[in-house]
Amino acid sequence: MFRKTIFITISIFKIGLFAKAVILISLSFVSFFLIMVCRPFILHELNALEFQANISAIITLYSGTLYMNDISKEFKAILFFLIVMTNIIFLINFFMNTFYLFLTMH
Repeated sequence: MFRKTIFITISIFKIGLFAKAVILISLSFVSFFLIMVCRPFILHELNALEFQANISAIITLYSGTLYMNDISKEFKAILFFLIVMTNIIFLINFFMNTFYLFLTMH
């Protein structure tokens, strides 16, 4: 929750896009390592979802940073595909784990 609040707060500052991206990627890595060490949730499935959400955020932010640079249209298409596929895979895992947890809780 705090990670998302910090992300929104940083994104409203009037600094360059590249600087924002570097700060957000750094915060994502810190969050990633904290989740790996602390395991904030009781259920393994929730920890796995948080882990996957962080990986998805890191890939999206890094690919978006590369996308902003002056690169070829082909490489931009590859980055776009990577961003979309990463987030689709995360959403599929999210819905599968949510459905599984819902079935096991009831």
